[in-house]
Amino acid sequence: GGAACRPGLVRQDPALCLPLSAQCRGVVDDGAVFQRDDGRRPPTRSLAVRVAELRHHHLHLRYVRSRPAQSVVAGDDALVRRLGEAREQKNDTALVLALADQAYSRWLTSPDVGIQEAQEAIGIAERVAFPRGKAIALVSLGWCHYVRSEYAEAMRAFLQGQALAEQTGDNATLGTILQYKGNLFRRVYKDPERSHREHLRSLALMPPFADSTNRMLLLQDIGIDERLMKHPTEALEYLNTTVTFFRQHNDTANLTVSLGYVGECYALRGEHEKALEYYGQAISFAKSLGLRRALAFDYGRSASSHNALGQPEKAIAEALKAVPLAKAIGTQDMMPEVYTALTEGYRALRKFEEASTYQVLLVEIQDMLYA
Repeated sequence: GGAACRPGLVRQDPALCLPLSAQCRGVVDDGAVFQRDDGRRPPTRSLAVRVAELRHHHLHLRYVRSRPAQSVVAGDDALVRRLGEAREQKNDTALVLALADQAYSRWLTSPDVGIQEAQEAIGIAERVAFPRGKAIALVSLGWCHYVRSEYAEAMRAFLQGQALAEQTGDNATLGTILQYKGNLFRRVYKDPERSHREHLRSLALMPPFADSTNRMLLLQDIGIDERLMKHPTEALEYLNTTVTFFRQHNDTANLTVSLGYVGECYALRGEHEKALEYYGQAISFAKSLGLRRALAFDYGRSASSHNALGQPEKAIAEALKAVPLAKAIGTQDMMPEVYTALTEGYRALRKFEEASTYQVLLVEIQDMLYA
């Protein structure tokens, strides 16, 4: 078709909507970066051939590490078995990689444990001179710090990992680090445009047959950038693609994240009732999986939409649910929205003392997070 498409998205089959490279400007195909100024799609093989190849390589190239194993759940039998075998066989390189994966898998439930495992992996990698493994472990370390709102430590880990990835020519890990640095620019420095550029660079570095889940997670990040740049329609193209994929693959954890941001897009368009539908789905999944971080975010989002609909009692009830969750997991980056919702809710009820209390807490948390 002649319609332009977003980077990384196949638009010919909306039901499938699989991400493939070289469909748009600046995306890699077989190692070449196409730059088209006329908006037309660069030459590529047929969609059917590319989809078949992608499915084949997804099955047979699982050992290709384009980023840590995000879809692996902490305590998963396969991870436990890998760790046990590596320790028993005294295979240090395998142990570094297994520890790095295990560390990453902790990010939604126990990132503090993930930090300890990543540090163990880094120590072993340094001892056996395994720089690629150290870079991969640094990615896991940085991400666990990130979800704990320890942004300086996260950036330090990512920069160290980036230097190692560049030295070793590990473009897969480099692409991952660019992706996560983009996340820091977005959340900490409030610079979604810079984040968007980093994420597109990461997409360009991603191998054509990288794991489909990894590609979808990067598209998820690009969708979030678009939402924060106040482009809800463009954001929904990316995010709905990931929702479809994660539903089809029963990846409920990542589906929960996408659903929350889809809700944000509808809220940005003023469609708060529809936003609440998506927040409700996300909250249900987060509860069932014990994803306390995601749950805290979605309570805050839900509270904001209830305020927009003139429902301050519901807004306060939802926002108050997020407060103990944030304290329990030791992260505060969702609290500005929560405290804003509480301030507005109590103000709407003319409970000015309570509103003032949360206004003060809002200023304090903003100073802490963004100083």
